[in-house]
Amino acid sequence: MDAVTRKAAVVAMDAADDNWQIEDCLHDAELKIAALQEHKSRLAAQLESRERQSAEIVDQIRLALDEATAAIRQQISELEQLREREVTRAAQETTSVEAGLRAARESVAREARRIDGEIERLREIPNTFRAPATGD
Repeated sequence: MDAVTRKAAVVAMDAADDNWQIEDCLHDAELKIAALQEHKSRLAAQLESRERQSAEIVDQIRLALDEATAAIRQQISELEQLREREVTRAAQETTSVEAGLRAARESVAREARRIDGEIERLREIPNTFRAPATGD
């Protein structure tokens, strides 16, 4: 039904029934509009509160992430320093072991030369005192 026909029907009902008045409908509509507007305002306020809470939570999450990132970077830095100390220690130990090996090689070489000299000296004894072999 179009708006003109509907209005004519409502006005006719208002005139025909003393227990029903258009003013009651208008008042009821105004009360419902006010209630719905109030509910809409409460929803908007709840949403605004939720937005603030969400923003605070997101800020806390970002702060926690920043703190965790800083702590992890600090740990990485400490681990890199530890690695550098270990590399230095390993290099020093390697140098020490290699120097010890070099010293041992030199010592063995000196001792081998000394022993070779002693063997040559001792070979002179049989060569000097042994009778030459005869070709019989």
